[in-house]
Amino acid sequence: MSHTVIPVATEEHSELLGSDDKELLISGVSMRYIRQISVQSPGTSNEHIVAVRYSESPAGGLRTRSRQDVVRDIDAGRFSYQSQTSVGSGARVATRHPAGRPAYIATVADGRETNNLLALPRF
Repeated sequence: MSHTVIPVATEEHSELLGSDDKELLISGVSMRYIRQISVQSPGTSNEHIVAVRYSESPAGGLRTRSRQDVVRDIDAGRFSYQSQTSVGSGARVATRHPAGRPAYIATVADGRETNNLLALPRF
């Protein structure tokens, strides 16, 4: 009989992880999957997202949450979020806090904002 060893990552052993994995090392935090967005006009940037519909699993039932609540969830470490397309691809969601403007959410790759959230269906 063979056994599979599943390593458990901790802050103490984070040097064993790749750089992308270190960002996702959040102990005890549940992932939420953003599958739809609502935007204010003109809806052409991440700053225009006003609400999201998310699920607790990639294909679970949808719930609605405001942008401000998602920002608070992420910043407080209560939940992690990722965009989730109908074909199953996704990207980690981060918060942005521009000076003099409201905080917003965006997907980030290599330190740059991407349009993964804006590509999701609208509600």
